[in-house]
Amino acid sequence: MKILFVCHANIARSFIAERILKGKLKARGRGDVVVTSAGLYDMKNSEADPLAVGLLLKTGFDASAHRSRILTEDMINEADRVIVMEEAQRQKLVERFPEQEDKVCLLKPFSPSFNPKSAPDIRDCHNRSAYHYRLCFAEIHEAIEGLIECI
Repeated sequence: MKILFVCHANIARSFIAERILKGKLKARGRGDVVVTSAGLYDMKNSEADPLAVGLLLKTGFDASAHRSRILTEDMINEADRVIVMEEAQRQKLVERFPEQEDKVCLLKPFSPSFNPKSAPDIRDCHNRSAYHYRLCFAEIHEAIEGLIECI
């Protein structure tokens, strides 16, 4: 199975999700899932957001050697599931790749504590306060736990 996380720039949210899922799958001995990430905006091979890197390292996840990647048609075609952070991103992917709509979904609803009456987005933390990074990280971490139960 191939899972592709997508966010705006691939320097914070999708990078965090990729590294958390990889770490949790490795800890469970699951080598059957390939996890990658990409962004909708071309950040020209930028390094990961330093605050995102710090949160990953502080919680025991690998944060090394990440460079942003822009989403390509090949990436979305090869993925079994494409997981985005915001409804606007989901809509953008469905418009751009209508034949892939069935494999595109939001991450937050995988969270065991998700309330369907609440906002389904994991808001961007980039260039915001440390609190926003911790909140974003916590939402992603919890949703990954639920995602693992589905794969």
